[in-house]
Amino acid sequence: MGLRDVNAINQRLRDGFVVELPHKAHGSWTFYFTARGGFVIEVLCGWPQEC
Repeated sequence: MGLRDVNAINQRLRDGFVVELPHKAHGSWTFYFTARGGFVIEVLCGWPQEC
């Protein structure tokens, strides 16, 4: 998964979830959202080698 994939997933999730914008954190390009059932999900790719 790369930076563009993370951004694309983020954009698609905005139709049904409250989603923060992706950002650089702990060596990754990442964002979190709360899924149904209260589960917190992180979507990420490594930075910068794997993105």
